[in-house]
Amino acid sequence: MTYLLIRPLTPAVFRWGGLSSVLLSGSMYQGYFEAMPLPSTIYGFLKLAYIVNGLGSDAPRFRGPMFYVEGSRGSYLCAYSFTKKGRAMLCPSGESLRLYKVEDRHYIKKIGIALDKGTKGAKENYIYMERDVDLGLIARDILGEGPTRYGVLVEVYDDEAYDKTLKLNNSIGAFGGESRPAKIEVIKDIKVKEGALGLGSVLISPAIVDVVDDNKIVWDKNQATATPVKAETKEGDRECTAVIYRLLSLGFDNGRRLPMALAVMPGVKVDVKGPVGLCTERGWGSVMEF
Repeated sequence: MTYLLIRPLTPAVFRWGGLSSVLLSGSMYQGYFEAMPLPSTIYGFLKLAYIVNGLGSDAPRFRGPMFYVEGSRGSYLCAYSFTKKGRAMLCPSGESLRLYKVEDRHYIKKIGIALDKGTKGAKENYIYMERDVDLGLIARDILGEGPTRYGVLVEVYDDEAYDKTLKLNNSIGAFGGESRPAKIEVIKDIKVKEGALGLGSVLISPAIVDVVDDNKIVWDKNQATATPVKAETKEGDRECTAVIYRLLSLGFDNGRRLPMALAVMPGVKVDVKGPVGLCTERGWGSVMEF
């Protein structure tokens, strides 16, 4: 197995769409800012890294994102999850399953002014708001101490992937909104074994689907059932992830915005093995064994 651990060097901006856009209106912009990147963000980041380092003209197939945390008290491999009350990291811990809430205190709120690329000056009335996530602070909450290693983890599927991707080790690239810097670490094995709880497959990235009927999701000629996962919070309460659907953009391709698509949000259990939905070669619909 070959993993790439992407660690933002500053608080990162991961936008999953929004209610309005500075490109469409002059109103205050309020987007959906999340604690983990979309597969399209990872795809663009890896594609550029592969081109710059002479590894090819496209990103490899990958599975992710997962949130990996390592410290003196243990290691955790977590799935970013949607709940009815907000967001959380869903993490196997020993023989149990824990939910670590992602809260406002994990973000830095900023207000910015959009720039005109031609004049290099500010666009009148184009004000926007962003939320920068501090993944190091989330990692500290999970471990109960400062982490020795943490970041966005993806598994790469490529012929002779480990030897090939070693060229990426310690390289730095622009990651997420505002092109914040992130460092890549190539890892052959991680300290966490998947499937230890025997709970089955959990969605770790949005799954692009054709049809939704309650908890049944359909794509092409395939279907699966999505169900909430119950886990214990840090405070000792029991809370469930939620089956949530949202329209998401599939990103950009050759400078052209790809269409919007219906997606099932991560953190739910699915009754199939392997990826779920469409565009799985670019990370959408990735699953992790719990």
